[in-house]
Amino acid sequence: MEKRTAVRIVTIALLLILAAGAACAVLVTCTSNTPLEGARVTAINTFLDKTGAKAHIESELHAQADKISEQTGLPVEVVNSGIEMLDIKDWEATTLPADAVSVGTFETAYKGKTVKVTTYEDASYVTVGVYGQSITFDVPESAQMLTKMAPYLHSAEDLGLIGL
Repeated sequence: MEKRTAVRIVTIALLLILAAGAACAVLVTCTSNTPLEGARVTAINTFLDKTGAKAHIESELHAQADKISEQTGLPVEVVNSGIEMLDIKDWEATTLPADAVSVGTFETAYKGKTVKVTTYEDASYVTVGVYGQSITFDVPESAQMLTKMAPYLHSAEDLGLIGL
Protein backbone atom coordinates (compact mmCIF):
# COMPACT_ATOMS: atom_id res chain seq x y z
CA MET A 1 0.00 0.00 0.00
CA GLU A 2 2.79 2.44 0.91
CA LYS A 3 4.59 1.75 -2.39
CA ARG A 4 1.41 2.47 -4.38
CA THR A 5 0.93 5.71 -2.43
CA ALA A 6 4.52 6.75 -3.16
CA VAL A 7 4.06 5.95 -6.83
CA ARG A 8 0.90 8.04 -6.94
CA ILE A 9 2.66 10.97 -5.28
CA VAL A 10 5.49 10.81 -7.81
CA THR A 11 3.04 10.51 -10.68
CA ILE A 12 1.12 13.52 -9.47
CA ALA A 13 4.34 15.48 -9.07
CA LEU A 14 5.39 14.71 -12.62
CA LEU A 15 1.98 15.52 -14.02
CA LEU A 16 2.06 18.83 -12.19
CA ILE A 17 5.20 19.96 -14.00
CA LEU A 18 3.91 18.97 -17.41
CA ALA A 19 1.93 22.18 -17.68
CA ALA A 20 5.13 24.22 -17.42
CA GLY A 21 6.83 22.13 -20.08
CA ALA A 22 3.84 22.38 -22.38
CA ALA A 23 3.63 26.14 -22.01
CA CYS A 24 7.29 26.58 -22.85
CA ALA A 25 7.30 24.12 -25.72
CA VAL A 26 4.47 25.87 -27.52
CA LEU A 27 6.38 29.14 -27.64
CA VAL A 28 9.85 27.87 -28.48
CA THR A 29 10.20 26.38 -31.94
CA CYS A 30 13.87 25.56 -32.32
CA THR A 31 14.88 22.09 -31.22
CA SER A 32 17.55 21.21 -28.71
CA ASN A 33 21.10 20.26 -29.65
CA THR A 34 21.45 23.14 -32.09
CA PRO A 35 23.78 26.14 -32.04
CA LEU A 36 20.77 28.11 -30.79
CA GLU A 37 20.28 25.94 -27.70
CA GLY A 38 21.67 28.59 -25.35
CA ALA A 39 19.30 31.20 -26.76
CA ARG A 40 16.42 28.74 -26.57
CA VAL A 41 17.11 28.00 -22.89
CA THR A 42 17.39 31.71 -22.13
CA ALA A 43 14.11 32.38 -23.94
CA ILE A 44 12.31 29.65 -22.00
CA ASN A 45 13.60 30.91 -18.65
CA THR A 46 12.75 34.50 -19.57
CA PHE A 47 9.24 33.42 -20.59
CA LEU A 48 8.72 31.52 -17.34
CA ASP A 49 10.02 34.41 -15.23
CA LYS A 50 8.36 37.34 -17.02
CA THR A 51 4.94 35.75 -17.31
CA GLY A 52 4.85 34.47 -13.76
CA ALA A 53 4.11 31.04 -15.21
CA LYS A 54 5.78 29.17 -12.37
CA ALA A 55 3.75 30.96 -9.69
CA HIS A 56 0.60 30.47 -11.76
CA ILE A 57 1.28 26.75 -12.16
CA GLU A 58 1.92 26.34 -8.45
CA SER A 59 -1.27 28.26 -7.58
CA GLU A 60 -3.29 26.18 -10.03
CA LEU A 61 -1.89 22.98 -8.58
CA HIS A 62 -2.89 24.03 -5.07
CA ALA A 63 -6.33 24.97 -6.41
CA GLN A 64 -6.64 21.42 -7.82
CA ALA A 65 -5.36 19.72 -4.65
CA ASP A 66 -8.84 18.63 -3.53
CA LYS A 67 -9.56 17.06 -6.93
CA ILE A 68 -6.17 15.33 -6.99
CA SER A 69 -6.76 14.10 -3.44
CA GLU A 70 -10.16 12.72 -4.38
CA GLN A 71 -8.86 10.94 -7.49
CA THR A 72 -5.81 9.45 -5.83
CA GLY A 73 -7.11 8.72 -2.36
CA LEU A 74 -4.26 10.70 -0.82
CA PRO A 75 -5.01 13.24 1.90
CA VAL A 76 -5.07 16.80 0.54
CA GLU A 77 -2.25 17.66 2.95
CA VAL A 78 -0.02 15.05 1.27
CA VAL A 79 -0.88 16.43 -2.18
CA ASN A 80 -0.06 19.98 -1.05
CA SER A 81 3.22 18.77 0.49
CA GLY A 82 4.12 17.14 -2.82
CA ILE A 83 3.41 20.39 -4.64
CA GLU A 84 5.63 22.27 -2.19
CA MET A 85 8.42 19.67 -2.61
CA LEU A 86 8.44 20.32 -6.34
CA ASP A 87 9.54 23.90 -5.60
CA ILE A 88 8.39 24.89 -9.08
CA LYS A 89 9.59 28.47 -8.74
CA ASP A 90 13.17 27.19 -8.71
CA TRP A 91 12.97 24.98 -11.82
CA GLU A 92 15.18 26.33 -14.61
CA ALA A 93 15.44 25.30 -18.22
CA THR A 94 18.97 24.19 -19.00
CA THR A 95 21.07 22.35 -21.54
CA LEU A 96 21.35 18.63 -20.88
CA PRO A 97 25.00 17.64 -20.41
CA ALA A 98 26.35 15.47 -23.22
CA ASP A 99 27.32 12.75 -20.72
CA ALA A 100 23.86 12.53 -19.10
CA VAL A 101 22.63 8.94 -18.78
CA SER A 102 18.90 8.32 -18.96
CA VAL A 103 17.49 5.98 -16.32
CA GLY A 104 13.86 6.02 -17.29
CA THR A 105 11.05 7.52 -19.29
CA PHE A 106 7.49 8.09 -18.20
CA GLU A 107 5.00 8.68 -21.00
CA THR A 108 1.37 9.63 -20.62
CA ALA A 109 -1.39 11.72 -22.12
CA TYR A 110 -2.09 15.17 -20.68
CA LYS A 111 -4.88 17.34 -22.05
CA GLY A 112 -4.96 15.26 -25.22
CA LYS A 113 -1.21 15.41 -25.90
CA THR A 114 1.42 12.75 -25.38
CA VAL A 115 3.92 13.91 -22.79
CA LYS A 116 7.24 12.20 -22.18
CA VAL A 117 9.28 12.77 -19.02
CA THR A 118 12.84 11.45 -18.98
CA THR A 119 14.95 11.21 -15.85
CA TYR A 120 18.69 10.74 -15.53
CA GLU A 121 21.29 9.25 -13.20
CA ASP A 122 21.88 12.83 -12.08
CA ALA A 123 18.46 13.44 -10.51
CA SER A 124 18.83 17.20 -10.92
CA TYR A 125 17.84 16.88 -14.61
CA VAL A 126 14.43 16.11 -16.05
CA THR A 127 13.47 16.41 -19.71
CA VAL A 128 9.86 17.07 -20.61
CA GLY A 129 8.80 16.40 -24.19
CA VAL A 130 5.47 17.65 -25.55
CA TYR A 131 4.21 19.28 -28.74
CA GLY A 132 7.25 17.90 -30.59
CA GLN A 133 9.65 19.81 -28.34
CA SER A 134 11.85 18.80 -25.43
CA ILE A 135 12.89 20.98 -22.55
CA THR A 136 15.44 19.91 -19.96
CA PHE A 137 14.99 21.35 -16.49
CA ASP A 138 17.49 21.67 -13.69
CA VAL A 139 15.38 20.82 -10.65
CA PRO A 140 15.97 21.88 -7.06
CA GLU A 141 17.15 19.37 -4.49
CA SER A 142 13.71 19.13 -2.87
CA ALA A 143 12.24 17.75 -6.12
CA GLN A 144 15.05 15.30 -6.80
CA MET A 145 13.60 12.60 -4.57
CA LEU A 146 10.58 12.59 -6.88
CA THR A 147 12.69 12.48 -10.04
CA LYS A 148 14.62 9.51 -8.64
CA MET A 149 11.36 7.59 -8.26
CA ALA A 150 10.04 8.41 -11.74
CA PRO A 151 11.73 5.51 -13.60
CA TYR A 152 9.55 3.12 -11.63
CA LEU A 153 6.36 4.52 -13.12
CA HIS A 154 4.72 2.93 -16.12
CA SER A 155 1.94 5.38 -16.83
CA ALA A 156 -0.50 7.63 -15.09
CA GLU A 157 -3.26 5.70 -16.79
CA ASP A 158 -2.26 2.54 -14.91
CA LEU A 159 -2.73 4.46 -11.69
CA GLY A 160 -6.03 6.05 -12.69
CA LEU A 161 -4.58 9.56 -12.74
CA ILE A 162 -5.45 10.60 -16.28
CA GLY A 163 -7.66 13.64 -16.42
CA LEU A 164 -6.29 15.46 -13.39
